This record gives sequence, C-alpha cells and structure tokens, in this order.
Amino acid sequence: MAHALRKEDQFEAVATERPVRKDDRFDLRATHQQATLIRRAAQTAGRKYTDFILDSAIERATNVLADQKLFMLDQKGWSRFTAALEAPAAPVDALVELFKDSEL
Repeated sequence: MAHALRKEDQFEAVATERPVRKDDRFDLRATHQQATLIRRAAQTAGRKYTDFILDSAIERATNVLADQKLFMLDQKGWSRFTAALEAPAAPVDALVELFKDSEL
C-alpha cells in the first residue's frame, strides 16, 4: 500500500540521500554579491557551500513539483472532487475557541 509523504518529508528524503558517487555536475555563474550572500548563508547554517546550494535547489524543486498535480477523473469522480472542494469546512473546536477571545 502506498503512502503519501508531506512536502517536508519528501524534501528530507531527497536532501539526506547521499549516493556513494555523484556523477552529475552543475556549473553556474553568479555575481559577487550573490556568491557572498550564499556563502554567508551556508556558513551561518553550518553547511558546505556546495551542499547548501544543492539542498536549497532540491528544496525549491520539490516545492515547485509538489504544486503540480495531474488529476485524471471520470465525470462521477470529478463531481465528487469539486463538491468536496466547494463544501464548507468543518469547524475546528480549538479555532472556534480561539476566535471567541475578544482580544483577537
């Protein structure tokens, strides 16, 4: 049985995966200001410069791809899907209590 991963879990699985051999290579150019910013951020995060860049790119790619989904439904499935989207959300007790506070 397949289980869906949250975006954060998907990124973590990709970002922490360390293959024995890295065959692919990225060459890129940056301005001095861009390179300085990235180096400072990597240092602050306690990461190597290249690891910081790669992990940041992986996180961004994962987020972009997570937002791109293809839905293939028959007419009955589409009707159920759109009805679920259009239905009012069920109240969440904790939020109802929170918004009862007059200071909000």
